[in-house]
Amino acid sequence: MRKVICLLLTAALCIALFSGCNNAAPAATQAPAESTAPEPTAEPSPYHFAEGNFPKDERGLSTAHYAYNMPISTTDEVITMWTTNWTPQFIPEEGYASMSLPTYDRNLTGVNIEYSIVANENRKENFSVLRASDDMLDIMCWAAQYYGGQDTDILSEGYFANIYDYRDYAPNFFYLTANADPNDRDTYDRTFLSPTEVASMWVIYANPVVNGCCMVRGDWLDKLGIKKDDIVTWDDLFNTLTAVKTNIDTCPNPWAMYGSIDYSSAWVYTSYDTIPYVSSSTLGPYFILDGKVTFSNTTDNDKAFIQDVLHRALDADLVQPNWTSIFQGGGYVSQMDAGEVFYMFMTCNDTQNYAKTNVDPNCTWVPLGSPLRTPDQIMKVGIDVNRLLPSCSFNFSSKCENLKLAISWCDWLFSPEGGELWSYGLEGECWEYDANGNRVATELIYNNPDGLSVTWAYSLYAVYMGAMALLLYNKRNFITPETGEKSWAVAQFIIDWNHAHYIQHCAYPQGARLNDSEKDEISKVSGDLMTFIAENYMLFVTKSRSMTEWDSYINELKSIGMDRVQEIYQTAYDRYMSA
Repeated sequence: MRKVICLLLTAALCIALFSGCNNAAPAATQAPAESTAPEPTAEPSPYHFAEGNFPKDERGLSTAHYAYNMPISTTDEVITMWTTNWTPQFIPEEGYASMSLPTYDRNLTGVNIEYSIVANENRKENFSVLRASDDMLDIMCWAAQYYGGQDTDILSEGYFANIYDYRDYAPNFFYLTANADPNDRDTYDRTFLSPTEVASMWVIYANPVVNGCCMVRGDWLDKLGIKKDDIVTWDDLFNTLTAVKTNIDTCPNPWAMYGSIDYSSAWVYTSYDTIPYVSSSTLGPYFILDGKVTFSNTTDNDKAFIQDVLHRALDADLVQPNWTSIFQGGGYVSQMDAGEVFYMFMTCNDTQNYAKTNVDPNCTWVPLGSPLRTPDQIMKVGIDVNRLLPSCSFNFSSKCENLKLAISWCDWLFSPEGGELWSYGLEGECWEYDANGNRVATELIYNNPDGLSVTWAYSLYAVYMGAMALLLYNKRNFITPETGEKSWAVAQFIIDWNHAHYIQHCAYPQGARLNDSEKDEISKVSGDLMTFIAENYMLFVTKSRSMTEWDSYINELKSIGMDRVQEIYQTAYDRYMSA
């Protein structure tokens, strides 16, 4: 029986073994048959935004310029813009959007901008109406200037979007303001209200210059045998002024000084560690001198400047007799054209323009550096070259239905390509290349058939810096045939002179903001201080008030509140520097 059972088990085992050999490898798993139905494909985006296509720093801000893939949009959306124009009478009936440059830009970018042109003199009132009705346009040009209050109010009150939240759609602007020049803290501070708050896109200069300085008649220097480079100090200047007064019959009062004394925002008489600018509408100027906030017209340096410079010039009858009534602008044009002026402040382009209109066909104007107290002086106070120009801003309505598109189009204006296009205007209309491959303005710009100046011609056919924010190539002002390069050389002279003789950044920093209570306290006394300074400083200059009363003048300023104003600004400055 046991044998039978063993034989049966053996047989079963053999059958199992043979069966396993026949199936040693399991059948390979077959791949499922490919479906013949097409997979769904994503719809192509109607936008070519910059998002995800540019390098960033640890803050998420662009570290390089970005070239847009055109068109930016292929939709028929309309972005509205509130702006102005200074020559609206020359805009065609079809509207500004029908002009050559806006048309070209629309065809290139695919972005449809509907321009609402408001006369400049009506903008403040119109802005108030839009604000009261909460009916801002998508892009509001210059809204920051009309808004009022604290800088941060423009965001906290909800009318406008925080541009920082759309930094992925503005690589060019954030590169220019945060990373293009790490040493330029003012541009960053003016732009960033906090590390994560940006309310405005401001005008940024592609090639910043100081557009003016004091000029002298170069042809008269040649006649007198005086070299321009030998006029370095105040003594040198006075000797030269005296020589002109003595030897040039038409020019008994060679210095064309303004009623403000120095020239607004282009300080040239600063070698006494102050800015002798007198105004009844602003308190200051104020600046940083050796770490201290200093107000002009309130120090012993101001007293010394009056006695050493102004009294010396006035006593010698070297200044134009009606100087106290002439302020910036063309107040001295007739005297210049008649050969009655030797020394005065001019813009770089003025040197060529006024040479043409002078009665003497040999007239030339050449630039001088600021007069120094000693030949080797390095000035602590002067004019700082700024990249940011707070004369126009883009602000974006928080109600805009497509902020990504609106901000992207504005950022295109901060790219080199967009900035050049809108700064110079269209090739063939506003400029062309000369035989040497250099841009030169066309007659539409420099000899406009409607009588527009170069500035206003650009404002109509390109852009004016008060109408739109962009990367502004201000070298466009120096490309007129024959005179452009000469004017640009003057601008370069000023930059080189400043580098050699002025090394301290004296401007009060943009980031040293006052809080509400500080602003309120200053506002209570600033009007009285402005009036008192404007009246009494000029009394000292004209000797209507004796210099022996200078200390009394300072004490009177203190009694009005000057010390407290200076203390408030110093506190804000120290707060900023310690942050």
